[in-house]
Amino acid sequence: MLLSRNSKVPPRQHVPFSSQGTPSSSLLAAIEHYPKTLGYCVALAFGILLYGFVLVIVGNVSAMSEFHLWDVASPLGGLFDAIAAGQLQDRAGRRCCLAFAAILSAAAVAVAYVSNMPNDIDARRALFLFAKLVQGSRSQTYMSEILPPVLRGPMLAFFPIFMLLGQLMGSLVVYKSLDIAGSMGSNNCFVSQWPFSALPLLVASLKRFERLRSFIEKEDRDGASKAIGYRDCFRGVDRRRTMIVMFANLIPSIFGLPLLSKTKYFLQLIGMKHHRSFLFLQTGIVLRLAANLISMQTLLEFGRVPLIIVSLSVSTLAWMGMGIADCFPGIFQRQWSFRYTGNTLVTVITACGIGAWPASYAVGGESSSLRLRAKSQGLGWFVSGLSSVVFNLILPYIFSPDQGALRDKTGFVCAGFSAIALVEVWLYKPEMKDRTPSKIDDMFEAVIPARQFRKWSPLIADPLSSDRSPQA
Repeated sequence: MLLSRNSKVPPRQHVPFSSQGTPSSSLLAAIEHYPKTLGYCVALAFGILLYGFVLVIVGNVSAMSEFHLWDVASPLGGLFDAIAAGQLQDRAGRRCCLAFAAILSAAAVAVAYVSNMPNDIDARRALFLFAKLVQGSRSQTYMSEILPPVLRGPMLAFFPIFMLLGQLMGSLVVYKSLDIAGSMGSNNCFVSQWPFSALPLLVASLKRFERLRSFIEKEDRDGASKAIGYRDCFRGVDRRRTMIVMFANLIPSIFGLPLLSKTKYFLQLIGMKHHRSFLFLQTGIVLRLAANLISMQTLLEFGRVPLIIVSLSVSTLAWMGMGIADCFPGIFQRQWSFRYTGNTLVTVITACGIGAWPASYAVGGESSSLRLRAKSQGLGWFVSGLSSVVFNLILPYIFSPDQGALRDKTGFVCAGFSAIALVEVWLYKPEMKDRTPSKIDDMFEAVIPARQFRKWSPLIADPLSSDRSPQA
């Protein structure tokens, strides 16, 4: 086994997953083959549902006269949690860490519920936002460790699926609370989040939860994992793997998800009425959910790289078309302008909902070594939260009429980012579909060029290392 001399990480122990005899042509057949694994993943996904629920609450409840939120506080709080989670998961275990996250989430709801009382209102609301992102990185770490290769892509697609379910439920709660006078409307939004912390806490209370990770030796987890730190993620062959994880977590922000999450506000700025824009938001969430459900099958049948490349190509063209259309306002009547912008948003989220968005979670979950899985996931979620903070800060200045006033020309900005991501994926993203962790370890340690990952076989004596195509 090859190992970089600069790496202080102890030698890897390969996971005895085998794709032989595992159904791969049918999603239902694969699920029937691993029913208990599916059950645990569904239970953990309720933490992701809570994340999507909070995004909508934070993004839309600020429209109420009694409630004003700084909507960058949520991803900003996620930055601190992501780094802490990576360290805590290795020291205390996944089970303990998940239980702590669920309890903290429930406590945060209580804090937000009383946050409209006098004295330190903003501080208590900020604490609520900081505490709500504590379950995402833990769920992805655990799911990526226990899932067999055939289900790794489809099950990690649970992240956008349950996130959208949470957004749909959150939008319905906010919509019902719009006409409630006083602070009762915002309080109803917050208290409705309590049940979502219960199921992950129940799963964490099961002793079998930690035993599912028995393929990592206990002495290895207790001893060697405590001896490593975030610096080891950037040593030797793990540097390349960590950079891929971090870039994968950037993909949703790059293809325009922060702007798509502001659909209602953006459509109102270009002239659409309030209630119609809110209904459009709900319709968009339903379409995104359908696209993500389809992605469970596409991730089973197609590689990660083709899915990301095709969907990013569609988003680049769609954003470019929206920007070009706004350059010729005389050609498009006002009502047609609304429809074209709305159709662009639907096209982007449908294409990326089938491809780039769920595939980014699969890439982030399978790229890192098992030894550094928790810490690399922490770094990935840190990058994701940081990008959300940056985009949530700058996007309103770009398209708001009293600042950049780009309006639909914001599509040019999104098209540029999507095009850059498209090139990066083609050059640096290796294909790891259906590869076991041991084979992925072997390929990275052999310094296989990114474009040769798909063709690599352990029977090849010299695994094409002489062909130095760009690599992360």
